[in-house]
Amino acid sequence: MRYPIYIPSRGRPHCITPITLKGMPFKIMVEPQEEEAYAGVHGADRVITLPEAGKGLAYSRTMIKRYSQEQGEAKHWQLDDDLTGYLVWRNGGREKIPPDDCFTYCETFVDRYTNIGVAGMMHSLFGYQPTAPFKLNVQCPTSVLVDNSYPFEWRTRVHQDTDYALQVLVGGYCTVLFQMFQFDTVTSGLQQGGQTDEWESGGREQGVKDLAALWPGLGIKIQKKRNGRVSAYTAHLWRKFDTPLIRKDAP
Repeated sequence: MRYPIYIPSRGRPHCITPITLKGMPFKIMVEPQEEEAYAGVHGADRVITLPEAGKGLAYSRTMIKRYSQEQGEAKHWQLDDDLTGYLVWRNGGREKIPPDDCFTYCETFVDRYTNIGVAGMMHSLFGYQPTAPFKLNVQCPTSVLVDNSYPFEWRTRVHQDTDYALQVLVGGYCTVLFQMFQFDTVTSGLQQGGQTDEWESGGREQGVKDLAALWPGLGIKIQKKRNGRVSAYTAHLWRKFDTPLIRKDAP
């Protein structure tokens, strides 16, 4: 691996992702009042403390990127704190793979090109029949490799991944979603802590309105699901972007 791993977390000192990483190096960014609790589990050298508390996941993600930039790092990984494993699509099926194997592959691919703003992997819930090794110019969630040279930051309480991808694409760059590499997460609602409160108590619907306000004219609307929850209707957005990958000149 070439690039460091960062994990934003809140209210979950015993979060799952560090276990999933199987000894790989990482740093975890937490709110000031939880520094001691996280340090007691992961070690003080792995804990970075946010300047302020209670400002949400987008703030944590942005602070991670700024911290990584200050360290002089060209790119960095950001992983949610509830990842339970990684998979590879191979020979018509999926099998578990060591995390560092898929990270290394993704890094090698991304470093061949000059214009990838963010790359990521597909959630296993959507990865039963991948149509290609990767998709170009779509949203990248949860387990992402971020290029620090671009000025984009996370801005919304919810739908941060959508907004970040749109910033990259409207800026004239590319996103890459690897379908051949996938991740599993803890089933929603089975763990405490995290940023759940940002999604509940009307947060989902307000999040769609916030996203639409940031991107007027793109036709972002509220979509109601069978379970009664709402989300942003964004499937039509990605067809608007066709920027090709630009390969680095061969040495």
